[in-house]
Amino acid sequence: MISFVKSISTVLTAVVSPHIHRAINSDYPLKGRKMKKMILVNLTLMLAIQASALSAIRLVPDEYPSIQAAINDCYDGDIIIVEPGRYYETINFSGKNIILTGTDPNDPQVVAGTIIDAEGDGSTVIFENGETAEAVLRGFTITGGYGTRNDAFGGGILWGGGIYCAGASPTITDNVIAGNHGPVDEGTNPENYAYGYGAGIGGADASPIITRNIIKDNTTYAGAAIFFVGDPKISDNLIYDNSAIIGGGVIMAGGQLSNNTIIGNDASFQEGSQFGGNVYIIFDPEFSGTRIFNNIICGATSGGGIVWQGVFSPDAIQFNNVWNNTPGNYGTVDNNTGQYIFDGQANQTGIGNNISGDPLFVDVDTHDYHIQTGSPCINAGDPGSLILRGQTDFDGERRLQGGVVNIGAHEYRGYVPPLAVAGPD
Repeated sequence: MISFVKSISTVLTAVVSPHIHRAINSDYPLKGRKMKKMILVNLTLMLAIQASALSAIRLVPDEYPSIQAAINDCYDGDIIIVEPGRYYETINFSGKNIILTGTDPNDPQVVAGTIIDAEGDGSTVIFENGETAEAVLRGFTITGGYGTRNDAFGGGILWGGGIYCAGASPTITDNVIAGNHGPVDEGTNPENYAYGYGAGIGGADASPIITRNIIKDNTTYAGAAIFFVGDPKISDNLIYDNSAIIGGGVIMAGGQLSNNTIIGNDASFQEGSQFGGNVYIIFDPEFSGTRIFNNIICGATSGGGIVWQGVFSPDAIQFNNVWNNTPGNYGTVDNNTGQYIFDGQANQTGIGNNISGDPLFVDVDTHDYHIQTGSPCINAGDPGSLILRGQTDFDGERRLQGGVVNIGAHEYRGYVPPLAVAGPD
């Protein structure tokens, strides 16, 4: 751990500034609806068939008054099914490789109505005891998080408002992570000041799988949607309308960012800052293999599309559509002046098969980020992308629909021929 702490010291220095603005405090309205018991029964039976004979299925609130109470009673391989409702608590997986799921993760209304709300008291969900990919969080709205202090990764930093990961590699999928607000005020007492890193999801020395989530409306000091130091796999997510001083959308040092749609995030909390509105990447030899590919990155209202520091290999930023970002699509630090520059010598359009064009979303105003016929993102992804059997896009549809994978979280399906229905014989 000591060597790891030393290796991230430059990462922490890069995003900490002595000048802070106050965070935006806003309530995130969430609606739910009652579900018929039959849905719960059907899902329970389905999961029971898939689980081993030794696994137990635990129901909240029918059998346990809280989610944490159910976790405390679990063993590896157990399944917790949570009915819709608002659960005012913070939960810790406590090192257990269990499945924690809502009743129907594929139904947006059920996900919106199955809420874990920390009410500003720490991180809403915590993985910090070596959980593996078999620890699954699925089908919830995660809100009200503030963050977890871990002085081993730098004093005064609160990581992961909605979800905090340290020394763990969980699977986080099919959730809405919204309305988490980490600290942005330095404070006056050095023992108490705090910076928020990763209001939506954040952590260090971690390798989570983060896929098919909506991450929106989060605010903090750095990395409002996601901030990770480690080896995360972040794919097929919709990441929009998050705001920070640095890295309004995603900050990464190490890991893989692929097939996400990242739009309309900003780095505008502090006048004169505005770096990494959508994505901020820190390339460091300690964290080799960092790669950003097949993403739509557009519409940053400040801070630019992709901003980086350090030196990256030719294959690190490829096959992205980076378009219409303010003040530029690409930015980096001028090694001679130490100032940030946008586009010009930093521009990667046309390099590494990166493009820059209107992705032709169905409806930006309603956050329908499916792409339409004629989109430059169709069949424009990395043809060498490893598409595993059963791999899906944000909608849970087969990832490879055409000849080449698309750019963005949604795979275009307009070229699938219609099925003729002639009626009864």
